[in-house]
Amino acid sequence: MSPVIDRVRALLAKAESTTYPAEADALLAKAQELITRHAIDAALLGPNAYDEVGHEEIALHGSYSAERAQLWNAVAAANRCLVLMLHEYGRRSVREITLIGAAEDRELVKLLAVSLEAQALTRLPDPLDPSAWSTPSDTVRLRRSYLLGFAQQVRHRLRETAEATRSAAAEHRGLPMLVEADEGVHRYAREHFHFSAAAASRTTLDPTGYVAGQRQGAAADLGARRIDTRLGLPELT
Repeated sequence: MSPVIDRVRALLAKAESTTYPAEADALLAKAQELITRHAIDAALLGPNAYDEVGHEEIALHGSYSAERAQLWNAVAAANRCLVLMLHEYGRRSVREITLIGAAEDRELVKLLAVSLEAQALTRLPDPLDPSAWSTPSDTVRLRRSYLLGFAQQVRHRLRETAEATRSAAAEHRGLPMLVEADEGVHRYAREHFHFSAAAASRTTLDPTGYVAGQRQGAAADLGARRIDTRLGLPELT
């Protein structure tokens, strides 16, 4: 096991144990900073030190898979990985995602994304009372909006931390090689997969749910528990 993975897991364990959202937020930022600095250090060692790009399929069981896939996409985008989504035929749900990137980057993305996904699903009923909504479709729209707001806030936080870390290390010659590694991921995707740009989402958002999701995403308390990506996550209906 890579030392950086162990250190990230330790940071997430501290984040889960704290009852202070601000502290959890700082630990998430520290974990992302550590991941980005590790990538820069690896790039400084030369192209041979960076893992070869590959891919793996990850099944998304349970409800709200399209929204959860956006959370995976947010984490991957901040960490030199790419997510392709396999939709059910004629449906908006996502059956599985393909995670593309270097082996160690994929492991770090899974560590962060699985923790965030489990937290989002577990916390979903807490700030919102579905019984206050008149129809089941209202509840579904509320929850989808919540998860999308959560994912968007996480995307912003991780990208902000990663960009700040890169800027601080801009004088190092490893940055161009890091950019090349990122381009290599997209090159691999073009060479191995046939895909088109995603269509614009047709989800009707509920403002209350979306804002609540953003608020929870801004104070995400990440867990260190490794959840097998092939196991079903809590069903929310």
